[in-house]
Amino acid sequence: MPEKVANAEVANPHAAAPRQPTWRELVDSPWLMLTMLFGVTLFLGLPLLWVSRGFSPLGKIAVTIAVLIWTALVFWVFWLIMAWCLPRIMQLWH
Repeated sequence: MPEKVANAEVANPHAAAPRQPTWRELVDSPWLMLTMLFGVTLFLGLPLLWVSRGFSPLGKIAVTIAVLIWTALVFWVFWLIMAWCLPRIMQLWH
């Protein structure tokens, strides 16, 4: 005699599969957007910020200014490191 299934999720294993978030849900997540902007993309992620519904227009302006300042700081530190390294590298070739 076949056993009765009490739980419908057990009868249909595909119904229990977790749903993958869409790109829109990811872009609308404020913490993920801030992490991406300040840790990965710098100013290149600003178009995604402006598409995001996770920030108000005033918040988008504030985050845009902060990201641009952060990007300038990252590039300036990179330039300082390269300016420090280049003379030492050139000494090795002479």
